[in-house]
Amino acid sequence: MTPELIRGARAMLKLKQADLAKAANLSTAALNSIERGRAVPRAATAASIQRALEEAGVEFILENGAAAGVRLRNADPTRSREPPTRGFKGALVDIQTLVRVALGISDPVVMRRDLELILKITEEALKAEVGQ
Repeated sequence: MTPELIRGARAMLKLKQADLAKAANLSTAALNSIERGRAVPRAATAASIQRALEEAGVEFILENGAAAGVRLRNADPTRSREPPTRGFKGALVDIQTLVRVALGISDPVVMRRDLELILKITEEALKAEVGQ
């Protein structure tokens, strides 16, 4: 499991690092180090993070036995989620996360949903920035 997958799953679930860390029985500092790629988790730690994320509502897409993507479980793939309203900088972070996740998705329906979400986030952020 890569740092990008963990961050992407957490973003999809709108979980804070502290919430995921608690669910995975880790310190927030440890999870932060893993998400930044500064620490490589042991197998048991990675499994704990994966379990917590799956219990929260995502599923990991496997390719060759390894996680290659992540998506919301039981989500209607034709319906986009509402974009978060965290200002322009927050929108850019959300877009960056979604693009990284989308690059690992092979399902065109899921990819379309995520691209539509990126468009919504961009539109909301631009409206907020311009003050419309």
